[in-house]
Amino acid sequence: MTRIPLSSLIWRCEVYISRFCENKEGRDFIVPDVHGRLDRLKALFASVDFDSSRDRVFCVGDLIDWGPQSYEMLLFAMENEAWFHTVIGNHEDMLLCFAGVRDSDYHSAMDFIRNGGEWVLELDDERKKDLLGRILPWLDKQPYVICVDGQNPFSVIHAEVGTVTDHLDFLFDEKWVQEHIVELTWDRKVCDSHRHHYQDVLKHKILDAENAKVAAKEEADERRLFESLRGKYENGPSLTKPENADLYRQILDSVAHIPT
Repeated sequence: MTRIPLSSLIWRCEVYISRFCENKEGRDFIVPDVHGRLDRLKALFASVDFDSSRDRVFCVGDLIDWGPQSYEMLLFAMENEAWFHTVIGNHEDMLLCFAGVRDSDYHSAMDFIRNGGEWVLELDDERKKDLLGRILPWLDKQPYVICVDGQNPFSVIHAEVGTVTDHLDFLFDEKWVQEHIVELTWDRKVCDSHRHHYQDVLKHKILDAENAKVAAKEEADERRLFESLRGKYENGPSLTKPENADLYRQILDSVAHIPT
């Protein structure tokens, strides 16, 4: 299998905030975590007679992982960026970290694999090349915050702002956003403070009976993966650094040979 050198992935195009004008011609829809279920998203579009020439979609991130169509979901979002707009969720952040595009003090590159990211290892060479050459550079340019102006302004983030105030003016401050990326992509304080409600919120995650079986298999595969790779990365150099591309490729080769 041909490996794509990580040296081709060195870019730094982080955008923290995107701002949009009011949509006076059509409707705006806010979509929660899709998690690799493009089929269900398209069904929702059909149910509301979505018109891409007038309507817009703002997604809260987590387009990928757990569901069976992560690559397809990213490709769909990229090819329809004229009307489909998304912020970065923690799963996109983990993917960019895994690929060596971004650094993180909060999670490691391998966290992506154990959180539903095995699909990247199963891509054929053509799709892997497309992911690295086109899709990830596009993804890296997506914001952490979307602000929409108008008579009824609103903002879109993935998780929480970590602050309770009477206004959200700080979401327009790029420096503040840059310093609070963890809260914007990972925080669950509000949900954790209402445990029963939190359990209801989790139901929107696309883990139906069929996917639960897949998740169980993935968990078993993950355990084998970590046992196989423990000596290669534990206490070793950061896999997010481009200079560790050789180690990254060795790990991918090891993963490819883990028995199923």
